[in-house]
Amino acid sequence: MKQIALLGFAGLALCLLGGCATPDHINMACDLKSGQPIASGLPHPETWVYLGMQRTPDNKLQGLAWVKPVGMTPRPNQSGTMSSAASTQVAALFLKPREEYPHEWSESFEYQDLPRPAMSPQAYLDVFKELQLRGCPSGSVSPISVSSTELLLEAKSGGCQRFGNQDEIDCFLFGKTDMFHMTYMVKTLEMTPDQREVAIKAVTAWNIQ
Repeated sequence: MKQIALLGFAGLALCLLGGCATPDHINMACDLKSGQPIASGLPHPETWVYLGMQRTPDNKLQGLAWVKPVGMTPRPNQSGTMSSAASTQVAALFLKPREEYPHEWSESFEYQDLPRPAMSPQAYLDVFKELQLRGCPSGSVSPISVSSTELLLEAKSGGCQRFGNQDEIDCFLFGKTDMFHMTYMVKTLEMTPDQREVAIKAVTAWNIQ
């Protein structure tokens, strides 16, 4: 069984700073009981494809991922459900990472449950910036909000060779033992204001219990 490959700016930082995690400490903004879970806050959810979940060796949920294929348009009267085309693709691609998705896609949403790093959200932001600069010198990291338990930021690739064109909104929630990471990424140098608003809404819909 394959696991989701979690990449991007945040994935780079988390790969270096984190390991496995224990889940079940977050109010998940999606319904895992449905056959094809849809994350709350995603625009036109019927146009998104659910790629599957990542689990730890002891079968605990650690990650979820969705992508929005290019050219898949919303169908009337299907709010909150997936189109038949998307359902067919999911059946064939379940548990495959987004990097192996065989169709063009424009946006992605991912959730991760990771061990809480031994640092504050502000200190984590500083490390995140340093790692991003090291892996993608043309990129930038801009904090949106920082508190004692939450970090919300925007990371842009600047078109660097490693990541290409990417602009993402990342939300990190710092619990007692876990750090939860939600990221909404658009394959573009610069999100539109509407995309940025949607991204912030989607990543902040999840909250610690």
